[in-house]
Amino acid sequence: MAKIKQLILDQGNTRCKGAIAIGDKLERLPNETDVSDYLRKLNLDEFTSVIISSSAHLGAEALVALEKHPKFILLTSETKLPIEIDYNTPKTLGADRRANACGLQQHRPEGNSLAIDIGTCITYDLLIDGKTFVGGCISPGAQLRNQSMNNYTTNLPLVDLKKSAALLGKDTLESLQSGILNGMNAEIHGMIARFRSKYAPLDVFITGGGADHFDMASKNFIFADANLTLRGLHSILQLNEQ
Repeated sequence: MAKIKQLILDQGNTRCKGAIAIGDKLERLPNETDVSDYLRKLNLDEFTSVIISSSAHLGAEALVALEKHPKFILLTSETKLPIEIDYNTPKTLGADRRANACGLQQHRPEGNSLAIDIGTCITYDLLIDGKTFVGGCISPGAQLRNQSMNNYTTNLPLVDLKKSAALLGKDTLESLQSGILNGMNAEIHGMIARFRSKYAPLDVFITGGGADHFDMASKNFIFADANLTLRGLHSILQLNEQ
């Protein structure tokens, strides 16, 4: 009997992540710019089912190709999830945030957990008792902070963002790097502390393309999972295939 082979895609604002699932095992694919890049390299007929989460515009050509697949799921507010959504405006809840919350359940089917996705924006998503998404926060990521200071001031330039920066900037470029990266780290650590003050015990999972910018020196129940979103999408796909 042939093994079930599933394709999982997550289209973000600046890149697309992908994975192939065979059973419970995820095999991560190299990142691409968008979904079309994967479709040019992969044969959709090889997959028993396909799911995609998109927080960016999904091209019409790619959507037409995907919709031809007999078992294709585009994650929307109407898609059946393995968790409950307790959110005042569920139709506005981003697909990536839905997937991250489902990824949390895979790690922590009981207890409270927080997903922090560090990308173009930083999203904080809280799952209570391993079953209910109750909300979170959204703030600008490192590159948005960089671009906004350049766009809305006269003399501040764009800077190359390193993985880390010294606290004390000795010139304007170093000062910008410090403010962006150390400010972002201070925000994230501060938000973790505030969430834990209300929802302890709380496990925290860091994901996203900008996770390298986050200081993991304090690893007190803070875990890195680059595949959190894909893991959540896989659980949604499995549920909807049953």
